[in-house]
Amino acid sequence: SLQKFLDDLSQYIWLSYSSGTTGRFTFIPRDEQTKEFCIRSFAEAAVAISGDYVRNMHFILALPRKTHLFISWIPKEVAERISGKVTVLLNEISADIVRARTKPPATFSEKVKSSIIGLLGGIMKSKLIKKLYSEVEKAVAKREEIILFGSMPVMYAFCKKLVERGERLELPGRSIVVTGGGFKLEKGVSIEQFNKLLYEALGIPAPERHVDGYGMCECNILFYSCVEGGEKHVPPWVKVLLLDEELRPLPEYGRQTGRLAFFDPLAQSYPGFIITGDKVTINWNGCSKCSREGPVIEKIERIKSEEGRGCALVLGKILGE
Repeated sequence: SLQKFLDDLSQYIWLSYSSGTTGRFTFIPRDEQTKEFCIRSFAEAAVAISGDYVRNMHFILALPRKTHLFISWIPKEVAERISGKVTVLLNEISADIVRARTKPPATFSEKVKSSIIGLLGGIMKSKLIKKLYSEVEKAVAKREEIILFGSMPVMYAFCKKLVERGERLELPGRSIVVTGGGFKLEKGVSIEQFNKLLYEALGIPAPERHVDGYGMCECNILFYSCVEGGEKHVPPWVKVLLLDEELRPLPEYGRQTGRLAFFDPLAQSYPGFIITGDKVTINWNGCSKCSREGPVIEKIERIKSEEGRGCALVLGKILGE
C-alpha cells in the first residue's frame, strides 16, 4: 500500500504530501536537516507573532496523530517544540484513504469505495466535533488557557454547531484559535462571517486572538497573520516574488498583485524555488497595525486555470465535506 511505502521510506527520508482535485499527489522529501529547519521555522514564527507566553500553553489539535499529510504532521511537531503539552484528537489517516477520497473515481468499484470512505469521513468528523467539545469544555471549566488548532472548515463546523445549539464556550484568558487553510472556507462564507461565528461560539475576537496561517507542502515557512492587524507576515528568512502572466517579476513596492513565487533557503533535500498556483496581493510597505518589518500578504485566491489544491482541501474531502 502507499501508506506502507511511506512508513518504510521514513527511516531514510520523510515524505510529506498534499493533493488536489484530480487526486494527483505532491510529495516533498525532507531529510533530517530540512525537517528540523521546517519545524523550527514554523515554531519561531508562531512565537514571534503570538508572544512568548504561548510556550506554557496547552495545544489542542483537531488533527490526526499519525499521517504524512503536511497540514496534520507539521502542527503536532511545532506544538511539541513550543510547549510539549499537546492533545491530538484523531488517531490516523492513511495515504491510501486520502488517495481513494481525492482521486476522481474511474470505475464503479472506485465510486463505491469513495462513497463509503465519504460516509466514514462524515462519522469521523462528527466524532471529531464531539471530542473538540469535550476538550474545550474541560479547558473552560479549569480556566486553562489553550491554543486550539484546526483547519478553517473544521473550526467553522464546530463553532456553527455551538451557535445552533445556543451554547457559548468562552475560551479563558489569552487563549488563541489558530487555523490553517487560509482562504479555503465553505462556499458562500466570508472570513468576516467566520470571525463573527468564532466570537459568538468561543468568545475569540479577531484578529487579537485568531491567528490564520497560509502555507503549502512545498514550503518550510508559514505566513502567520499578526494579532494586531490580521495581516499575514512574510518571515525574513524567505524571499517572495510576485509574477505577471508572462512570469516576469513585478516591482517590489507599494501594493502589487500577481502569481506568488518564493525562494526557500531552508529546503536542503529538494529545490526550494517554487512558483505557486496562487494569486496573491502583497503590500511591500508592510503592516500598518504592528511594528514588524517586511512585506505582508493581504489577499489570496486560486488562479482560475489552476487545479484546486491544498492540505485543508484534502482534509475536508476525507471528513466528508
